Amino acid sequence: MNSNDNKPRHIGKIQRFSSDFFRVTAYKSIMADMIVNSDSTESYAGLFGGMSGGALRGLNHEDKLAQSLSRTRSTVFEIMLCNPWEYFATFTLNPQYERDNINVFRKQFTAWVKNYNARNNLSIKYIFIPEKHKDGINWHGHGAIMGLPVEHLTAFKQTDKIPKKMKKLISKGRELYNWRAYSDKFGFVSLERIASHEATAIYITKYITKDVTKTGIEINKRMFYASKNLKRAEVLHEGEILRDYFPDFENEYVKIRTFSTLDEALMLFTDNRERSEENEYSENADD
Repeated sequence: MNSNDNKPRHIGKIQRFSSDFFRVTAYKSIMADMIVNSDSTESYAGLFGGMSGGALRGLNHEDKLAQSLSRTRSTVFEIMLCNPWEYFATFTLNPQYERDNINVFRKQFTAWVKNYNARNNLSIKYIFIPEKHKDGINWHGHGAIMGLPVEHLTAFKQTDKIPKKMKKLISKGRELYNWRAYSDKFGFVSLERIASHEATAIYITKYITKDVTKTGIEINKRMFYASKNLKRAEVLHEGEILRDYFPDFENEYVKIRTFSTLDEALMLFTDNRERSEENEYSENADD
């Protein structure tokens, strides 16, 4: 998209998730004209915090929920890609715990991990998304773990009392692990080494659905739980997007494309005319 055409131009940003994963996000609700024609000195960064409280109050419940779910998926995906997670994990709770109260488990689990780290001189970190069982009452969770030594895990065998689905996976060569310290304390747990961080990030975010918000998790409340001080994506550039592009994902709020290099991502913020002038200057300098 050239800067002199009549198409609406949006403000966007580049985030670095890893050395070969850069994401460009164009915000459809923030157009270049809003910046150029405004007397406000507000920076681009101040525009990326989501909708204001007043704007949110003007939305109906379904729109608020859609905004909250979209924001949570984006955050979880970011945390998943920016940290060296080692295991995908499924956590459950034994009947003696308040399985219908995820907040009680979250507090107990957080304290238990903190003590476990202290006793074993470790730095285990986690992220998990709560999900209701089929009974619609009790909770379990899916997420990721890092910093947990393999020596603290025990490989499941087909002869163990485990679900048929797990036995089938083991028969195909998949290695699934029990974290006995957790299972002795809370309930059944299954861990598997992560082969692809991007695929796991996509898979985990699928658990963030409207069902997560039912009974006990409200809009703008946490739909996931995670350790403190996890790495987040670094914002490398913010500005006006000058080129049109085919997105990897698009909805009514954003238009997203991922790149493997920063130079590729920056191309969207430079129009063809500027690129031609740069090339001409470079050629003249060589002469």
